[in-house]
Amino acid sequence: MSELRYPNESREYRDARDALLKDEQELIDKVKSVAEKRRNLPLGGQLKEDYVFQWANDGKVGRSVKFSELFGDKNTLLLYSFMYGPSWDTPCPSCTSLVDGFDRTWHQVTRNAALVAIAKAPADRINAARHSHSATKLQVRIPGKTLSE
Repeated sequence: MSELRYPNESREYRDARDALLKDEQELIDKVKSVAEKRRNLPLGGQLKEDYVFQWANDGKVGRSVKFSELFGDKNTLLLYSFMYGPSWDTPCPSCTSLVDGFDRTWHQVTRNAALVAIAKAPADRINAARHSHSATKLQVRIPGKTLSE
C-alpha cells in the first residue's frame, strides 16, 4: 500500500487508486504479451497471383503495377483501403482525413515499410483528390483486379 499523496486524501480513495493502478499494469502487460505473440506469428498464405493495379500518381496515372512491385525495396507493405468508389463524387471524408495524416508521417512510416492506399475510383479522380487535400506523398493506386476476386 502506498502512502497518501494528495492533501486530505482518504485511505479508501488511496486503496482504490492503488487497486486501479495494479489492474492498469496487468492490462499493459497483457497487451505487450499479445503484441509479442502477433510479432511471432508464422508467415501467412501465398497470394493466388501477382495482382495488377494502376498508379494514381502524377506522371504515372493509369500505368500498371504488380502487387509484388508495391513493396519497392521494403519487406513490409502497409495497405490502406481508401473508400472512394467508381461512381462517388468525392472520397470518404474519414478516409481523406486519415490519408492526409499518413501524408504528414510519410517519411517516418516509409523508413521500414512501403505504404499504399488502394481505391476503386478512376486513377485521374484519385490523383485530383490527392491534390485537393494536399496528400501529395502518399502513393495511391487503384485495382486492376481486386484482391477479393
